[in-house]
Amino acid sequence: MMAPSPLYDETLAAMASAMLRLGVALQSSHERRTEMSAKLLNNIRLQGANELLVQLDQIARAFEVEASLKHLNFLIDRCIADFETAIEVTLSGYWAVAFDAMRDILEIQFFLMDFALCTAHVDEWLSADDRTLRRKFSPVEVRRRLKAADVGNLGEDAASIDYKGHSMGLHVRPNNMLVPTKGLSSPHPLHRDMGSWEIFEHSRTLFIAIAMFTHSVAPNSEADRLAGQDPPLVVSAWMEANKSQTLFRAIIRSEEKRRKRDLGAAAMELVRPLYDMGIITSDTIGRDAKNEEINAALLELGKGKSQAVKRALIALAFILQDQPVPPQLAGVLLSEADEAVDPTAEMTLQP
Repeated sequence: MMAPSPLYDETLAAMASAMLRLGVALQSSHERRTEMSAKLLNNIRLQGANELLVQLDQIARAFEVEASLKHLNFLIDRCIADFETAIEVTLSGYWAVAFDAMRDILEIQFFLMDFALCTAHVDEWLSADDRTLRRKFSPVEVRRRLKAADVGNLGEDAASIDYKGHSMGLHVRPNNMLVPTKGLSSPHPLHRDMGSWEIFEHSRTLFIAIAMFTHSVAPNSEADRLAGQDPPLVVSAWMEANKSQTLFRAIIRSEEKRRKRDLGAAAMELVRPLYDMGIITSDTIGRDAKNEEINAALLELGKGKSQAVKRALIALAFILQDQPVPPQLAGVLLSEADEAVDPTAEMTLQP
């Protein structure tokens, strides 16, 4: 009878004694995974991630039994592996790896859309030599065809910016400030949430690409039926993750405008999403409100809200008062007591 394997905590403790440098790195990611898993146990994000994998498993089986689809079943299997990777590293704190995995999803998405436009490309791609792959099926050539066909939103919009960001993250380059830093990410709640943004944003666009392909190649098949479904928990998880993503981007744009002393535009970058989310109303802050009134109103709004909302409210206070945020405001809004609802209180499902 085999002896029971040691617990991972015991293994890490032993490693810390024998191999301190490696042990510290692995211990840090283990602690981050343990913390995040506990916080997200009843959160829509993990439930959405589970439903995403279930849906892809079903699509993979449907591809396998459909003659016109089975040759590309390995692409669905690869997507499953990419999402499993992204989920694991998001929990353990290496969200830049999730960013890289989602670039792979983007490439597969573009291939499926290209194959939907020209089904002959499937066999050509599967049997292509290296020269043909570079000449006709390189990422830039596939995107060029999609853009010419007005498919995939590959103009000067968010989709193109997103792909550019993923490409920048893949390659080593100086002064790369727009994409995630490699290694263990910052423990800040907003940073911890970035992997979820990537997972659910790209799951939506991937399902669109799969549906486009199956409808072209195998309409009315089981794979086509599954691809056309909107998994409800995945949709809900995307909607919740998108809230913090929207606010994070608004904070960045607002800070850029504030530094240029365009305070009105800086404030509006934050007011719009906060208003759309119902966090603030037209009566939240009076036109002639004094600083202490602004502080009190924003402090009340920040209680029990997500870290993204709190950060946006702090930034808004900074702009409205045109001075550093009072320490008591920042201290309360980012208090340790509220960390228990991280990453977002409103994203937790009711039991």
